[in-house]
Amino acid sequence: MTDSFCYAPLSAEKSCALFRQLAQLKKAGFHADKAFALITDTNKALTARLHAIQSHLKAGKPIAEAGFKAGLFNEVQQSLLHAAESSGTLATVYSRLANHYATRAQRLRKIKTQCYFPALLLIISLFLQPLPALVAADITLLQYLQLSAGKLALLAFAVYFAVRLPYILSHMGLTAVFHRVQLQLPLVSDWIIKRQLNEFYHNLALLLAAGLAFSEALPKAVAGIPNSTLQ
Repeated sequence: MTDSFCYAPLSAEKSCALFRQLAQLKKAGFHADKAFALITDTNKALTARLHAIQSHLKAGKPIAEAGFKAGLFNEVQQSLLHAAESSGTLATVYSRLANHYATRAQRLRKIKTQCYFPALLLIISLFLQPLPALVAADITLLQYLQLSAGKLALLAFAVYFAVRLPYILSHMGLTAVFHRVQLQLPLVSDWIIKRQLNEFYHNLALLLAAGLAFSEALPKAVAGIPNSTLQ
């Protein structure tokens, strides 16, 4: 079992910062071991993974394999960087990946920002709705808290459970079932398909640009689609 199984996938923001630093250091002429040593000093959030990749590099592993084992790169990135190493285009691929994840991080920030106001209105409504009954002494303070803060706590738990559900089902061996359900949900299924197909086309384009033959790049890009049913 590789080290990569010990870590959660990197966020878009962390991936962007990592690949941007790698591109800059590669263009400056730093070797891989020195580059990752410098990044370790500036990126404390990934210290364990960066130390792990340095160990693998010292053991003679290529960058792509070392990064995958250390949990810094996913399978598609591993294939992409392996091809880039062979063709001498690492700096270019690093830059393209940095730009890709910068766009994704910006999109995610925009989505979160658009959710703040509706979430605030919901919280306010939860506390205002039972307030007249409390003022009129129709309910006690404890009942008011149950109707307001209690509902808020249940809602927060529901959101947390929804976010964690894929990981829970994965540990239960029910990932395939969850993926099938994803593609059957109204509205959500269209969004998932478009998002994952966009990612597929992006990965395929990068793999081809890195020098892989289409017959080799296609299955690797398909394997990068998170939803197994869509694959």
